[in-house]
Amino acid sequence: MLSHSEARPPESDPYEQYRAEWQRTKDPRWVWRVIRTCMHDCEPFPPWCLDYLNRVAVGVEKVRDDIGRELPRVLGFSAKRGPRPSSERALKRERFVVEFMRQVLSGVPAKEARDAAAAAIRGYPVDAEGLSKQVREFFGLKALPSKRVHWWRIIGNFLATHPQFLERYPDLPKLFDFRDGKSPR
Repeated sequence: MLSHSEARPPESDPYEQYRAEWQRTKDPRWVWRVIRTCMHDCEPFPPWCLDYLNRVAVGVEKVRDDIGRELPRVLGFSAKRGPRPSSERALKRERFVVEFMRQVLSGVPAKEARDAAAAAIRGYPVDAEGLSKQVREFFGLKALPSKRVHWWRIIGNFLATHPQFLERYPDLPKLFDFRDGKSPR
């Protein structure tokens, strides 16, 4: 006879991907996304979120001096700013891709957005194949999607997982729900 634990597979953590990203990036915003979602949906917190909240509570209780200065450290945030491009070439590539995202999110087809983004960045190469390769590599794609809705999802996921881009480029369109496949306009 099977024991109770053997009879049913254990419930998997629906937030495992967030925990993995938190561990990979050391960015506690992944934990806070789960906390917010659980609170909104009236669901219990996963055990790893409770562990995090317990560590934060203990850390807050231990702070004796300026809580405003200590709180980011207690919450698990790094004192360093987000990653920055390491060279002029990397900065131009980043600006090109940001302009590409801006164009796509404003409704311009991807090929036109790619060319317009290259033209907007002074001194950026205009070879179509090279530009496509830059976009593919930046987003970690094997191939470029042809449908606008796929681009919105790719860009939305990228911006959701790299919020520093919204800080560095505040004129990028604000995030919205990409799941419905509708234009951000």
